[in-house]
Amino acid sequence: MKIGHWLLTVAVAWWFQQGSAALPRKCTHQCGDVTVPYPFGLEPNCSRSKEFLLDCTNTEGSGFRLMLGNLTILKISVGDSTMVVSLPEVYECYDQNYSLANRTLSINLPPNPRYKISETQNKLIVVGCNALADVADGGGTVRRGCASYCSSNVDFAKETTCSGQGCCQASIPGGLTTLNITLSSIGQNESNSEGGHCARAFMVDNRPFNISNLTLPTFQDVGNNTSLVLDWMVESNVTCGKARSNPSSYACGNNTDCKEFGNGPGYRCVCRDGYNGNPYNPFKGCKAICRVGKKYKGKKKNKDRCEIAPGVIAGAAIAVSVFGITVTGSVSVTLRLRLRKINFRRNGGELLQQRKVQIFMEEELAKATNNYNDNNKLNNDHSSSVYGGTIAGDTVVVVKKPQDEHKSIIRQDFQDELEFLMEKSHKNMVKLKGICLETEIPLLVYEYIPNGTLFKLIQRTS
Repeated sequence: MKIGHWLLTVAVAWWFQQGSAALPRKCTHQCGDVTVPYPFGLEPNCSRSKEFLLDCTNTEGSGFRLMLGNLTILKISVGDSTMVVSLPEVYECYDQNYSLANRTLSINLPPNPRYKISETQNKLIVVGCNALADVADGGGTVRRGCASYCSSNVDFAKETTCSGQGCCQASIPGGLTTLNITLSSIGQNESNSEGGHCARAFMVDNRPFNISNLTLPTFQDVGNNTSLVLDWMVESNVTCGKARSNPSSYACGNNTDCKEFGNGPGYRCVCRDGYNGNPYNPFKGCKAICRVGKKYKGKKKNKDRCEIAPGVIAGAAIAVSVFGITVTGSVSVTLRLRLRKINFRRNGGELLQQRKVQIFMEEELAKATNNYNDNNKLNNDHSSSVYGGTIAGDTVVVVKKPQDEHKSIIRQDFQDELEFLMEKSHKNMVKLKGICLETEIPLLVYEYIPNGTLFKLIQRTS
């Protein structure tokens, strides 16, 4: 039982410490709702280098925010080395007074060559009539854009892609560290300046975009924040080959592969097929994925081939603990039953049964006396304790429980005396109703005499 409890405690503690045991225990890995995985950190000794040091800022009214320069971080992924930051949308609207309200966007990543705006995971969406969006870098030399037209009433529920009718989309140039987005109307002399006309431009993930829930924007719809995906590399200006040649500074942990950044020199780390975890963790790295009933080829000699899932460890420990408790309880019950039988035979139970002596079970008397509660105690002397109780529903009895040192209660001649006492009845004699032989020292059960002791009763009636 103790072993089962110990295993359960160890498993639960191990479960909750996973993911943080590899780094200094004083490191903070959470800022608000955002997890901060290694190589990033909030304290200098908790990040790989100062380039991965982030700020956790307590903003009044907004709580804690994880910041990269002046950008709010929404999520960090070590699996594909990406970071999602909050980004305000761009809009151009005419209010009901025909006044123009607009917002352009210009962002600059921190002067850190490890961060780039992802060209593969971002695209620009423009929603509105007769609107032109323009995307460029800080110098205006790299440009992309798209135009959205409305030749008739637009029903996005019938559309599947932003093809230009009320909605258009544009890709993002590669390798950008600055991003400028502007939005303007096409045909200023037309209905664009009518009250309520609006267009908005925003970033989305570069997966298929569902436009069926879109509507043409109004002035009340604009001004929201969207998200932008950044690519990051663990080292810039270093190829995988050069990085591997210097093990002391190589960033990839166990069971990982090095991947060239692709858009300029630099590299990332990824877990090999069949493994998962944090490829940048210098202590644990990536662990093999366990699949019940299956084995990965080539992993037999790999000491890291299969890390048992925390749920499996904890589940097994709980099962062992429950099994241990069950077995312990079962053994305890079995031993008690066996001991009762031994006491019964040793105390002459079989002979007394033949002489028709009333024999009570131990459980019956324990229940009758409320487990020999002190509130049921009637008398106590050097040789025995006397308890009152109720058996068979409403029959009041007295149970005499001898002390351990008086073990000579059962003698051969006493068996005859028991039979005699149970058969005889006299007004001045307390009748013995029966005996319990399942305890080491037999328990005697007498009839209950109300209004005091036997001595008082005899003196009053004589």
